[in-house]
Amino acid sequence: MVCNLVESIARKSRAEGRAEGENRLGTLMTKLREMNRTEDAFRAANDPEYRNRLYREFKIA
Repeated sequence: MVCNLVESIARKSRAEGRAEGENRLGTLMTKLREMNRTEDAFRAANDPEYRNRLYREFKIA
């Protein structure tokens, strides 16, 4: 019973984390598209370090 509760909480936390990550990426891609920075969008999609640099550049928390 306790294990089921812990598993349920863990699943919910993972789902919330995924949703936050998707929202951050969506925000970044929108900003890049608005600025016609297509190459940056392609690179950010495949390069986590570069993506994090862009998150900082655009102050996306």
